[in-house]
This record gives sequence, structure tokens and C-alpha cells, in this order.
Amino acid sequence: MKLKGAIIGVSGYGNVHYTDLMRCCKEGLMEFVGATVINRDVEQEKCAALESMGCKIYDDYKVMLDELSGKIDFCTIPTGILHHKDMTIYALQKHINVLVEKPAAPDMESINAMKLAEKESGSFACVGFQYNYHKTTHDLKALLLSGELGAIKRLKGYCLWPRNNQYYSRNGWSGKLFSNGLPVFDAPFSNATAHYLMLLLYFGGSVQNKGAMPVKVEGSLRRANPDIESCDTAELHYTLDNGLMLDYYCSHSCDKDEGPFLRIVCEKGEVTWTLSKITVKTESGEREIPVITDPFGSREEMWHALFDRASGKQSFITELDLAACHTKAVDLAFKSLSIEKPESVQIINEENKTFRYLIPGFSKNAIEQVKK
Repeated sequence: MKLKGAIIGVSGYGNVHYTDLMRCCKEGLMEFVGATVINRDVEQEKCAALESMGCKIYDDYKVMLDELSGKIDFCTIPTGILHHKDMTIYALQKHINVLVEKPAAPDMESINAMKLAEKESGSFACVGFQYNYHKTTHDLKALLLSGELGAIKRLKGYCLWPRNNQYYSRNGWSGKLFSNGLPVFDAPFSNATAHYLMLLLYFGGSVQNKGAMPVKVEGSLRRANPDIESCDTAELHYTLDNGLMLDYYCSHSCDKDEGPFLRIVCEKGEVTWTLSKITVKTESGEREIPVITDPFGSREEMWHALFDRASGKQSFITELDLAACHTKAVDLAFKSLSIEKPESVQIINEENKTFRYLIPGFSKNAIEQVKK
């Protein structure tokens, strides 16, 4: 029997969920029963496609979840960060399983409220940290716990992705700390590059399906773009609850795309992780582990894990407890570090009246520190 699903939002990143799940519908894995679309005038084509399948379109997610409670197996929430908590809690209260897009929440108060709602509902919530679901991710974690490389000595990573002024004007909350009185804490490490900080926290965990929780942070948050509230660059040095150290560098005010590049330094070797390959170096040599590079393929394991769990089968999902490791890293950074203005900032003009900011030397230093 096909699973029945619903979606809140089909624009922005919601288009990714929509496209993926429409593919799953065509493969006979599920069917759409409901979709909340607040901008139907813009998304007429998608609405028509959904309605042709028998899916009902709503303009209010609460009305949708009220009507579909007990009639659907899951709901996906690919909306803005500030809506994750309330939408997830409402769905859980209606006894509907949830896949909410990353990050799960901007602060620990929000994620704790989500966890309480999950516990009281008997349903589950999982988070769209897609790389967490990959078989290669779990194989690598098992390798790190096997003792072959010895104990982990340090976790390091960088992801340097330039973003221009249009990136920050794409919605009402980008680059903000709060929006409509709700926490957002939008930043490179909380949003665009969140997957890679999450992976380091997962790899640092002492148990196969658990991550490591940050307990202290040092470093700096920088704002090169004067038009945003939050930071666009960060150097973060975390102490984790098991004593490990984790260094993470990220920026939207950088030279060019660099990374993501993750490095796990161990007593008897090291591992490097990129989007194209995983390399394991030991005393006896070097080997590569292939990774999924197809865009849909990188999320396919996540959807199958969701479908399996919603069907009552056992499957690994990024539960709120695991996603909370990332939320704690974000919460800790914004509550421990002040946002500074860089000493030197350059403006890089692009085409069509777009421009971006550059912090000279940050990229070079980040790469050197991670690779040394």
C-alpha cells in the first residue's frame, strides 16, 4: 500500500522536496494527499500537477493538518527556519510524522519544545540532514569506532561559498538573527553549510547512531555585509562533551567556492571527506570510498529512510536528539561570541547590479588551518 504524504510549501527549497517526492510518486512509493501553497498564483503549474493526482491544495497548513490527521503517514516541512518549531509541533500534535528541513531549529529552547511534542504524540520527527542518511556516512562512522585508525584526535572542516546581495534578499529572514520576534540565527554554519558541521558532530560521537554535543566554543563571528544582522563568516573552535576538539571555518564573504572539506585526524591515520570522495589514510596505505554525487541520489536514502520508518520498519533517521547537536553548536556560538566587523572588507561587483563582499585572507587561513 502506498504511503500518503503532505507537504508545506513548494517554492524556494520546497521545490527540492516537491521535485523529489513527485519522482517518488511516479515510482509508486507514495502519493500526495495534501499540499499547503500560499502563493498559488506563482505556483499554478505545480498546483495543477498535484491536483491531477488527487492532491488537495490548501492555503493554511493548520487547516491541512487538521483535515489530514489520521489520514496521512507523513508531512514534510521545507519552510524557513523560523517556522520549523511551530509547524513541526503542530503536525506532531495531530499525530503526523514529520521530516523537517535542516536546521531543525535555531536554538535549544525550540528543539526541546519539539522533542517534548514528539514524546507526547507517539509520532516521530526527523531532520533533512541528507548526508547523515548515506550508507557511506554510517560505514565511515563504524570505521572510526572500529579502532583501525586509533582514537580521534581532532575534527576539522571548512566550507567557503561566496554569496551575493541577491542571496540575502531572496526571502524575509535571510541574514537575520530574529524575524517577527522569532529566532532565526541564519548564518553559513547554521544554514547553507550546516550539513558539514553536522557531519563532523556525528563523526565525533562515541556511539554509532549518536553525535557529540558541543559544550564550549571559542573563535569569531564576522559580518562583512553591512546590510545583514547576522554574521556571514565564522571561525569556530568547539569543545565537545567527550573532550574532542572540533574546528570549523565557513564564509559567504570569501574568494571562491572552496569545499566542503572535512578532515578527521586520528592516532593511526586520518580521513578526508569531500562531495566527490572519502579518502582513508592509514599506516598501511590509502584507499578511497566512493560517494553519491547525483543530486537526487544524495537525498534518495533520506526519503527511503523516512518511508521505511513511516511504514513501521526500523531505519536510521536523523532524530531530533542527533540534530540537536547542530542546534547546540549554533545556539552556543551566537550566545557566546559577539559579531565583529572585519578589519578589511572588499566589494566585488558582479553582473546585473549584483555584488558581494570579501574578507581578504580568510579563505587562505581557513584552508591552511584545516589541512596543516
